[in-house]
Amino acid sequence: MAFARDGSTVAVALPRYTIRLFKLPASESNETKMIATLESPDRLPLELLVFSADGRQLAAGTDRQIVQLWNLAALREGLAQLDLQQSWPQYATSPKEP
Repeated sequence: MAFARDGSTVAVALPRYTIRLFKLPASESNETKMIATLESPDRLPLELLVFSADGRQLAAGTDRQIVQLWNLAALREGLAQLDLQQSWPQYATSPKEP
């Protein structure tokens, strides 16, 4: 399990090769909402989950010392093109690289 720095998102490995992202309730709400399910591409058991400091990426460490990186900001942008991003956390825009 890993919490994003802002405290609004949590990642849970359940079952051990699947990551579920949840949006935690705001203070005025009691509803926890599942945002997404991410499948480990090689279905290796996940041992560790860590968000980047800005919450834009999620690293998943497997029991075979392989690190899988998930670009959550890019996934959100893809969902935005389909108008399906409402549940995902918003990320600060990063400067475009030349």
